[in-house]
Amino acid sequence: MHVPRLNDRLPNYRLHRRSGQAIVTLNGRDHYLGRHGSDASRREYDRLIAQWPQSGRNSAPATDHQPAEQAGSEHPATSNSIDQVIHAFWKNAQVHYRKPDGSLTSEIDYFRQSLRPLRRLYGQTLACQFGPKALKVVRDQMIGLGWCRSNINKQISRVKSVFRWAVENELVPPSIFHGLLAVKCLQQGRTNAVESKPVRPVPEASIRWHEVKYPAWGTFLRAAVTRLVVFTLDTMSGDSQLRDSISNSYVTSVRMIRP
Repeated sequence: MHVPRLNDRLPNYRLHRRSGQAIVTLNGRDHYLGRHGSDASRREYDRLIAQWPQSGRNSAPATDHQPAEQAGSEHPATSNSIDQVIHAFWKNAQVHYRKPDGSLTSEIDYFRQSLRPLRRLYGQTLACQFGPKALKVVRDQMIGLGWCRSNINKQISRVKSVFRWAVENELVPPSIFHGLLAVKCLQQGRTNAVESKPVRPVPEASIRWHEVKYPAWGTFLRAAVTRLVVFTLDTMSGDSQLRDSISNSYVTSVRMIRP
């Protein structure tokens, strides 16, 4: 029985001489990408190639992409590009994500990391055309970058929150955010994403060394652990079994720390 070989070569980014546009052919269907050699055409090529495996390479990508510059003048909720939505969100984030002293929180850097794959693949795409399959393409890019599974789940959640903010401010239709909610988190053992290294407890010998070198260290650590446990018990729901478990763990931990 003859088994056809799978072709792993990617379709070429080519010049359509008559029009001067870049072109790529997927399963016999030509896709015009914009002016050949332009950054926009390169981004569109990257987007189509990244989305192609989602359709099983049996047909053209499932969503027909319309660049924002071809959309015409319509209501902002249907005419904004992904780049425009991100730009508006970023202006708001610069004000919202600040510490009491006025400095930016680390959340800004996390959003910057999560939005880079989105902008590269879909920056020129109309936000109203961004759906669950497109979000999974962005997630696949994160997997390809070697990000760990837990980080990817957090970054995808941030991408969703950008669209939630956009819906709140009527920059995209509500149905877009509702559709993105259907994309589930990556589950351990069911994805190609790498796992993060487990956080191991500090060796007891290291604790003892710090106690000898810094005599006040034990007192400080006991106080810190006590405050953390008291805060946890005060803010958690009324699960008596869980509260007892935390209290017992606290007693055991404190006994290990010499006063």
